[in-house]
Amino acid sequence: MEQSLKKFPTFILKNASLKKAVEFCKNELGLHDDNIFEFEQVKIDDVRYIRKQIEINDSKIQCYVLGKIGYDAQNAILRMIEEPPENRYFIFYVSDNLLDTVISRAQVVNLESGNNGIDLKIVDDILNGREKDVLLYLNSISKSEKEEIIDILTIISLHLIKSGAFERGGIVSKEVVAFKQFNLNPKIFLYALFVKLMRGH
Repeated sequence: MEQSLKKFPTFILKNASLKKAVEFCKNELGLHDDNIFEFEQVKIDDVRYIRKQIEINDSKIQCYVLGKIGYDAQNAILRMIEEPPENRYFIFYVSDNLLDTVISRAQVVNLESGNNGIDLKIVDDILNGREKDVLLYLNSISKSEKEEIIDILTIISLHLIKSGAFERGGIVSKEVVAFKQFNLNPKIFLYALFVKLMRGH
């Protein structure tokens, strides 16, 4: 699990409550209660506390579950998100009023969308190097709306992590961030992702 922490440091959960966010940390990220710190109203002092926790316990896996957060606190926590410390997760479960700079550095997960109706066989295809099936699937979603492609790839990346494929999960995560930030042609982007995922097969 530790390898994946570097790849997926920040998540924004849509349609989430504090309880659902904690469940996400446990079920999707494999963390335990004593590693999860909850902040329903995030103040500057809370950000200072998080920074001190990171400095004191630099080898301990920790997850910071963040609720309503003002612009000052977001700016204060931004550096930790931009240069994420090892073994740390930042989970925003109130997505309103988040800065674009925060959103662009996070994986967005819609908790109400489930698996978005996608066939998770694609994860098995990636893991087992079935290049033709992977290419056909990625080509099939290339005509989807950009947000839908992002949602699908985010779900795939999460399931790759759960399967222990941390490196491939990291590849998908990194490419999703680039796809969100830049106006890329979906078909070309997805083909480039295919090449990176299948390298070595």
